Amino acid sequence: MGTNYYLRYTPCKTCKKYDELHIGKQSSGWKFLFRTGKDLDILSSYDWRLRIAFDVVAQKRAKIFDEYDKEISPKEFFENVEKNQGKKCHIEYYDSFRSSDFTDEFGYDCCWNEFC
Repeated sequence: MGTNYYLRYTPCKTCKKYDELHIGKQSSGWKFLFRTGKDLDILSSYDWRLRIAFDVVAQKRAKIFDEYDKEISPKEFFENVEKNQGKKCHIEYYDSFRSSDFTDEFGYDCCWNEFC
């Protein structure tokens, strides 16, 4: 079982709709898998750290939520990511047939394509 995480931007005061970006997914027994891509202007786990630091911490215009609408602090989110770094690597498992996955220069699993 896995849990997806999203960077959700402040909802519109009128219609209550919001924009969100898929940060990635934590699956039991696996490293965290970051969603990256040129469409997001995010190419590595470091880019996610910068985006979250700016949008959540500095600008306070976004928050991190899991797929069950539970808010999680940036500190708790990155602690969970770090806690799972020693687990099974997506790249080693999927390398033979999924070329969209890669390990970034910081050792984190990333995927160029959207996933669920």
